[in-house]
Amino acid sequence: MNFREKQQKYNLNINKTIKFNVKVKVTTKKEILLRKNLAKVCRMAYKKGLLSGYEGNLSLKLNEDLILITPRNCHKGSIKASDFITVDKNGKSLSKKTNQPTTEIALHLETYKVKPNIKAIVHAHPVIMTSFSIAGLNFNKPVIPEMITLFGEVPIVPYETSGTKKLARLAGKYLKRSHAVVLENHGAITTGRDIFDAYYKMESLEHAARILFTAKVLGKIKTLNKDDLRLLKKLNLK
Repeated sequence: MNFREKQQKYNLNINKTIKFNVKVKVTTKKEILLRKNLAKVCRMAYKKGLLSGYEGNLSLKLNEDLILITPRNCHKGSIKASDFITVDKNGKSLSKKTNQPTTEIALHLETYKVKPNIKAIVHAHPVIMTSFSIAGLNFNKPVIPEMITLFGEVPIVPYETSGTKKLARLAGKYLKRSHAVVLENHGAITTGRDIFDAYYKMESLEHAARILFTAKVLGKIKTLNKDDLRLLKKLNLK
């Protein structure tokens, strides 16, 4: 091997090393950022009153094989970035922590399975939205244009015991065709392209429920006509 060949080989090895080191740093920085974002959204959801105490659970994809999820029995208003548990696609914990993932992990795993393109999930207990399902009232009346363009129809998942695989499979069937579902007598689930997108959908869902509730208190609800709905659905497809 002459000098030029040796030099080329040396440069190639240096480049490989640099690329590898950069990749490791980028991955580490990415996880730190995602942990901070997840903690921020947990606190936002708590301050907004979308969950309280140990209620609710949130998660996001670190990559196609790993998921970052809230631990069980944790207060979302005071959660730290280091508190989240890393699990694989089967729910096995890979964190060196004594804490366990949320008891509703099956709900998250099944949702990622049926919606492989999403990156994050928020499961909360918004008061008004959940109250509609408890009272057996129809939330899906065509009255708010923004809700129609954002969600279309929000399916109501029949009641099943929380934390069970049966609920996870049932919710998964409804989530295949929607970004949001309401769990009867339980809460709601929203999905998104990132944790903020999933959270904003949850905010919008509860805000719409508050508007509808207020309208019912004030008087008769006026629904949009068929022509309005047809135009809104066209906008939703664009």
